[in-house]
Amino acid sequence: MRALALVLTASVVLVACVAETPGDLIDDSTGGAGASGATTSSSSTSTSTGSGNAGRDYFEANVSPFVQTACASCHDGANVDEYGGPDFLGNGMESYYDTLVANSDMVSASPESSRLITRGVHVGPALTASQYDTALIWLQMEADARYGGSGGFEGPTAEELVAKFASCMTITDWTATGMDTVALQQTLNGTSCHGCHQSGVGANYMTNNNTQASIDLGFDKTSAPPFIFNLITTTAVTGPNGKQHYEVVQSYGWRDKSIAPGSHPKFIFTQQQPKIDAWFDTVINSTCYTTP
Repeated sequence: MRALALVLTASVVLVACVAETPGDLIDDSTGGAGASGATTSSSSTSTSTGSGNAGRDYFEANVSPFVQTACASCHDGANVDEYGGPDFLGNGMESYYDTLVANSDMVSASPESSRLITRGVHVGPALTASQYDTALIWLQMEADARYGGSGGFEGPTAEELVAKFASCMTITDWTATGMDTVALQQTLNGTSCHGCHQSGVGANYMTNNNTQASIDLGFDKTSAPPFIFNLITTTAVTGPNGKQHYEVVQSYGWRDKSIAPGSHPKFIFTQQQPKIDAWFDTVINSTCYTTP
């Protein structure tokens, strides 16, 4: 069993769907805040008290402008995109704030866990370091106002749970459940997943299983952000006492890619998802993970 300490920092950030042309493959293996290719930047931050809501005023003045530029083409329901990006911004710029604060995956008592800044690179450039920091300031303002800081959630943070899950992953479970063979999945045009993703292209690291070294590399890479988020994510759950806590769940990134619109080669994933289900259940129910 390997011990792995993960810290989700600015190197794991939300990116926009604005830079990739159909068919492009972007090598995101070294993505992060301020990564090469980031084309947007936030203006100098400012505050306003126009609405009487400091969090809304800060968001509208400092966060909304670069969200509009960097994210809206894929994540604003008012726009049609070929990638099928989730419309977590709502419909139109005037709805961004209300839609985000209503989503506990985006705005919660744990600012560093917000999916707004921990989504991981996919297509398009990463947020700059300045944009990440600006978003984090806003998320902390909302946490302080809504939860008194971090007091609204019980138990481990989302980052801690992801780190624990990763530390409980073993190469034995990985191969026993067939996870090393998922990368052999063929697209309808006859190419294999590892053929394109063997170096981390598209925030996805999948290697051939023809050597133990290659299997080990794929396992190690997928055990850390951003690649681990193709398999797992965290969600906020309300317990019987009315308080929220985080849980690790499957993200279904590989399965969903098989049915997503866009220019990515199509593939049928029905034989592979059961392997992921078995692997996830093995890790999440292991003594390593369930022991406090």
